[in-house]
Amino acid sequence: MILYYWTKQERIVTIKNDDSAYARYLSFMFAVDITRENLIFGTGYNYLASYMLSMGMLSSVDSFILTIICNFGVYLSIIIFFILLILLINLYIKVRTFSDVYLLSFIRYFYVYLIIIIFFSSNFNNILLYFFWITPVLFILFYLSLLSKNKNLQIRNTCVH
Repeated sequence: MILYYWTKQERIVTIKNDDSAYARYLSFMFAVDITRENLIFGTGYNYLASYMLSMGMLSSVDSFILTIICNFGVYLSIIIFFILLILLINLYIKVRTFSDVYLLSFIRYFYVYLIIIIFFSSNFNNILLYFFWITPVLFILFYLSLLSKNKNLQIRNTCVH
């Protein structure tokens, strides 16, 4: 157990010796430079990969948030994040009126999961763009939006007592 923590600490301290971590660090710093150069409008949607390849870097930034900011610029990215936040808050306000305790706890845990993934995990990996992540999340959000419009739709308890 101590050896495990020692190797993790050593990886953080000696980042240049770890090619994977150093490449992520370089792509992160390169994305920050691209954001500084294209602060208002960004590079444009789907032009980031060709721009990075022309500069001799990998084809993507490992941070989803930085990818959005590089593509759309700071101002449009802030608008996009606020629109998504408002939509999620409105959906939660509509769905929280249900009396099903299990559904409400699921929704709360789902929102915590989204916050952790978006603001923590997506800074180290483009997980938000993976098909096997985004598809179930979109299905759950779609189902919650259906629940908010039609209160007759309920999760049925299939447990046998």
